[in-house]
Amino acid sequence: MPRIKKPLTVKELNALPDGRHAVGGVKGLTVEKRAGKITGYRLRYFKGGAERATTYVGTYTLGEVRKKAADDLALYESGTSPQEVRAAERQEQAEKKREAEKQAKNARITFLYCANEFISEYTQTVSRSTNKARHVALNKHLAPAIGAKPIDAVTVQDLAAALSPIWVSKPNAAQKAYTLAHQVFDYAIAKELTELRSNPADLRGPLGVLLKPLPQPPKQHYPALHFDFIRAFIKDLLKTPSASAHALFFAILTGSRNSEARLAEWKEFDLERGIWKIPESHQKTKDKNFERNRTKILSTQAIDFLKHLPKVGPLVFVKRQDAAANRPLSDMAMTEVIKALHEKKKERDGRGWIDPDSLNRQTGEKRRITAHGFRATFRSWVESGEWENYTKAQEAAEAVLLHEKRDNLGGAYRRYDHAAEQRRVIQAWADNCLEGIDLSDYSPWRREAR
Repeated sequence: MPRIKKPLTVKELNALPDGRHAVGGVKGLTVEKRAGKITGYRLRYFKGGAERATTYVGTYTLGEVRKKAADDLALYESGTSPQEVRAAERQEQAEKKREAEKQAKNARITFLYCANEFISEYTQTVSRSTNKARHVALNKHLAPAIGAKPIDAVTVQDLAAALSPIWVSKPNAAQKAYTLAHQVFDYAIAKELTELRSNPADLRGPLGVLLKPLPQPPKQHYPALHFDFIRAFIKDLLKTPSASAHALFFAILTGSRNSEARLAEWKEFDLERGIWKIPESHQKTKDKNFERNRTKILSTQAIDFLKHLPKVGPLVFVKRQDAAANRPLSDMAMTEVIKALHEKKKERDGRGWIDPDSLNRQTGEKRRITAHGFRATFRSWVESGEWENYTKAQEAAEAVLLHEKRDNLGGAYRRYDHAAEQRRVIQAWADNCLEGIDLSDYSPWRREAR
């Protein structure tokens, strides 16, 4: 064990010869001199037969060296060492730096950032109307309240505060905003943009306690045109030479859904037999537990119409500029056609193409007809008709609309497809729609007539 020597003064240190000498005042502290100059100090300490040492090099004063040496000696005697303490300090500083960088990064990853990333990544997988609804929900209802907050800092209380103002008064808007918030948090968790492991925007959790059950307004049917006006509408429609108008005309003649007509491909049709086999992917209804009839019978007018259409790609209805990319019409294409026809008619008669029995709940105004509403037009026309066999005509109408499902109970033994009745009903419908209309005056028949 090093001896404790009487503390030397600075003058005494300077008078020492070259070599190593005890400084005194701190056990084991020595000074190293070469060429008459002090080159450094060393603290030596023995424990368990091994020597430990700490060197002090620099412009320290003698008092500063003794203070450091005394502190380090205390560390040795307590069972640790200056090296271990300094390593721990460096590690603590490194952790603080990492935590600061992490907090700075998290501050940049806000709810708005995550929402924009989610919407951008899935833009191509959803419809234009869905994208628009997401942007409205974000910018109008979510971003003002929680957009600037780091995604990790958004609490259940924050979400409740953002949704509460519209939760009861605007249930449709509230539902869209809630759905988007839920999707954004799921996205952030999946992409590791947050350390959250559970979604705070979940009504089955605490959020559901803070928000009252979302009111469900009574469902409204799609506005539909009365069948007495179908010929007048078709005359207006046929004057619109566009792929969207052609798709709407075909959907009306066949009683089809928007997606079935928009996504139709030439390979689905057997024009010689007058049938159209629609793949499940083109339909709104996806059936997991039963089969559904997906074959439509075509009227002679529908077949003739298809034969007159130019084939510019796999899709039946496509804008010429989109043909090379095989890009189908948007889900709003038919709506835009109806909207344009409605505005023109409104200029003429002040009413437009409306459903007088369908009112806007907020404004009380009569609603404009829809593409889907023409299915109701067809069904109502069949319902009002006089048929040789009324029951079979109604069953055939349901088959035309592809409402029949072959489940394990009611449909297990019903295998008659009403093909003959379907043909009679759909042909009568086409004859009714086009009665008194000379198709040679309209596109695409006009090209052949010329």
